[in-house]
Formats: sequence, C-alpha cells, structure tokens
Amino acid sequence: MAMSTCTKTTVIVVCLFGVLALFCAYNLQPLKRNIPPSNAVMSKVKSRSAEDSGARRKLRVQTRQHSSENSDYSDRPSPRPKDGSPSLSGDGDSSVFQDSDKELPDFSTASDSVRKVNTFFSTMKTSYQDIKLHEDGGIPVVTFLDSCRSLVLIFEKLGSTAFAPVKMDMNGNIKKINQKFSTNPRVFITLQHIVNVEKKAGQGHLSNSATQALLWLKRGLEFIKEFLSEILEGEQDLVKCANTAYERSLKPFHGWVVRGVFSLAVKASPYREQFLEHLCYTKDDFKHPDCERQLFQDLDTYLTALDVVIKILNDFYASLKLDHSEEG
Repeated sequence: MAMSTCTKTTVIVVCLFGVLALFCAYNLQPLKRNIPPSNAVMSKVKSRSAEDSGARRKLRVQTRQHSSENSDYSDRPSPRPKDGSPSLSGDGDSSVFQDSDKELPDFSTASDSVRKVNTFFSTMKTSYQDIKLHEDGGIPVVTFLDSCRSLVLIFEKLGSTAFAPVKMDMNGNIKKINQKFSTNPRVFITLQHIVNVEKKAGQGHLSNSATQALLWLKRGLEFIKEFLSEILEGEQDLVKCANTAYERSLKPFHGWVVRGVFSLAVKASPYREQFLEHLCYTKDDFKHPDCERQLFQDLDTYLTALDVVIKILNDFYASLKLDHSEEG
C-alpha cells in the first residue's frame, strides 16, 4: 500500500531527529571528561609538597644564571633519534654563533647522569634551552623555529580538539617565518633582522608578512607558557588553566566571536592526570615514583628559558609599537 504524503513526512522528521540526537551525543561526549574524577585518582595529583616547591624555586634561581658553565647540552637524554640536522646549540655554523655568549637555561644538571624519568620537555628534538642569543639579544631564526615546532606537539598531548585552532595558527605562522627566512638566510640571521628589514620596506603591517606571523606566534607561545605555569603552580582544573592563560595572552587580541568559540571549545579539556601522563615519555616513566618531581623540574626549567625568549620579543615589538590589542 502506498504511503501518504503526511506519513512520509512524519518518517523523515523522525529520522532527522534520530540522526541529530546521535550527532549531539557523539560530539558532547568529550564534555564528560570534566566530571570530577574519583578520590583515588585525585589523591595522585594533589599539589606538590613544600619540599618539592622549594626545590623548584631553587632550580629557578639556578637556571637564570646564564654562565658558560652550563653551555654543554650533550648530557640531555634524547630517546628520539637525531636526523643529522645541523646543531642548534652553537657548534654548527660558527658565522652565526661566534659572537654569541648568551645562553638560556638547559637540562644539564648534575642529576641528569642518573636520570630515571624522561619527559616531553627533556626529550624534545630542539628546545629553547638550545638557543644562543647574539650579543644584542638577537634570536637565531632556525633554532627558534625548531623549538616552536617541538613545542606545538604539546597540543597532541592534550588529546583534545579544544586547542586545534591555536595549533593550526601557530603552525601557519611558523611556516610564514620560515618562508621569509629561506629567501635570504645570510641576511635573516635573527628574528629581529627579519622584522627590521620588513619595517624599512613598509611591509611590517601586512597580514601576510613575517612580522605579523612572528607577532601572533609570540602570542601563542605566551598562551602555552601561561597554561603550563598554572599547572606548575598546582591548579588541578585544566579548564581553569586554559581560561586564565587565554585571559593573559590571546583574549585581548581576539574579537568577541573568537572569544566565544574558545570559551566553548576549552570545556573539552582533559583531566590533569591524563595530561601529565602524556607528558611522560613512556608509560613506564609515568609509573616511576620519581615521575612527578622530575616532570615538574623539567617544566620549570623549560618555562624559564621560554620566558626569556618571550620577554625579548615583547620588548622588541613594544619598541617598534607593533603590538596592539583589539580593545585599543
């Protein structure tokens, strides 16, 4: 018997509602991650003891001393194979680094010879600790971009699509800067050289310029730094970490539409415990009793070096009056 037009319409509507219900159930599933975990889980991620906090404060002071005694990076554990790329810690092209005696903190502490836990930060292929600043504070382009590429991988450790827009934006800006560098590597030795050349040519304000790419990349780095700093200080809720970091970094430069999108997407952030596990190099590293202490020590050292780089870029852009927010 043929179905009436009314019956067909009813069937179609019911099917559409069914598909919509399945779609919503699937896409809203990540939000359930923010349900507080059990007491057993939370007990594993309580704030670090006063002893560990004191050790980190001591480490922070030590790593800010940029002496030549800390220039050897050869002791850093690196399970990831080297691909033969040129050294980025000063033993490569001497024409770039011969006048450079400024260094960022590294992981070459006395305890590294007996390191039992490898982390995301200690096993990076290239890190901000590898940067040797020029006499005038110039930041070598190659080392900087490679360090950024290594850091962007942290979004994969979050295991969430919440930060996909930030990751995509940072990768795009890294590509733009690298393309500019590739046009004249001998001239564009440092990031500051690139910006100054574009400024003199009247190109610094263009949206596709390396100057603007570096500006937005800097803001992305500030977001990651603030996010990780919140975790280092003991905040248990990654949603709060992300929101605080966003307030301090990207939000002033975003319009209301982007702000709204971020506030919704960030709710899909994973548990802090899950994130810390992913920051360990292997599952065995995560199970090691010294895992959390070593992880936060590496994170503290890493953030110290990253902070130095960001401060240099902030001061540089401020001197050129190139960093303005959406709010004025």
